[in-house]
Amino acid sequence: MNKFNKIMIIDADCNPGDSGALNSPVESTSYSPDFEHFGYRTFERCQEVIQEARPGIWYVNPTCKVYTPSDSQEFRNTIRKRQAEWFRILSRQFQNGWRRLMNSYDRGDHERAFEFEGVIIVGREIEPFVLWLKERQSRKSTNACTKQTY
Repeated sequence: MNKFNKIMIIDADCNPGDSGALNSPVESTSYSPDFEHFGYRTFERCQEVIQEARPGIWYVNPTCKVYTPSDSQEFRNTIRKRQAEWFRILSRQFQNGWRRLMNSYDRGDHERAFEFEGVIIVGREIEPFVLWLKERQSRKSTNACTKQTY
C-alpha cells in the first residue's frame, strides 16, 4: 500500500444480543485515482481480491475496495457512499463530461463497471454492481410475491 491508502472499518448496527451483526463489519480501503488507467487499476484490484480468496462480498471501483462477510444494508450504504465519492472526483476532474461518456459507453457492461460504477466480487465471479443490484432487487420482489398466504 502507498501512503495515500487508508482503511476504515464500519461496524454494522446491532442489538446487544445480536452476535451475527458484530461479526459482520464492513471494511473499506481508499486509493488515489489514476486518471491514466483507472479501469485497469480496478481490474488489478479485482485480481488481488480473487487471489486472496477471502470469503464474502467485495465491491471495487477505481478509488476503493469494500468488503463484508455477508450482504447487509450497511454494506450497500457504504458502497453508495464510496461510489458517490468517486463520482465527485470525476466531476471535479472532467466537469461532468464523464457522465456523457459513461452513458454513451458501448464497450459493454463490464468495462463500464470497471471504469465508472464499480464491480461486485463473490468467490471468483466478477459482476457489474448495477447488474448485481438489479438481480438482488428482482429476487427480493420475487420472494415477496411467493410468500403470500391464502
